[in-house]
Amino acid sequence: IGALEKNGLVYTIQDEFEKDGRTIQFKRACLTDAGRETGLELDGAVMLPDVVGAKSANKSTKRSGKAKKPSATTSPADPEAVETLKAWRLQQAKSEGVKAFRVFGNKTLEAIAATKPATKDELLNVPGIGPAKLEAYGDGILEALRG
Repeated sequence: IGALEKNGLVYTIQDEFEKDGRTIQFKRACLTDAGRETGLELDGAVMLPDVVGAKSANKSTKRSGKAKKPSATTSPADPEAVETLKAWRLQQAKSEGVKAFRVFGNKTLEAIAATKPATKDELLNVPGIGPAKLEAYGDGILEALRG
């Protein structure tokens, strides 16, 4: 799947389902237009385990043809800002009753700390932040950065 994804023939999206009271997370592979043109078919379902920290081209919804965000971490992350964001993330995770990495991963927090966005538009340019995360956490992140 990884090779097909790298060659632009498929993309993956994060998905989940409930079974016996547990949430099972997995990645769903979908054909791109280029993949369909080759005659490639994805028959049946193959569940790939969701590995924390695994890289995926698309983690939210179908976005075939949409360019990836450029890497925003051109400067090193401010250690104080990273710690502030981790504290904010922990508080947010506790209030939601989820693990901290479910709110944001460390790489995303480091990218935020490195770019120090001042607006929601700037925050949306940080890798790991899409419209849903921006809506859910944008104000909280910006407030935490302002101190």
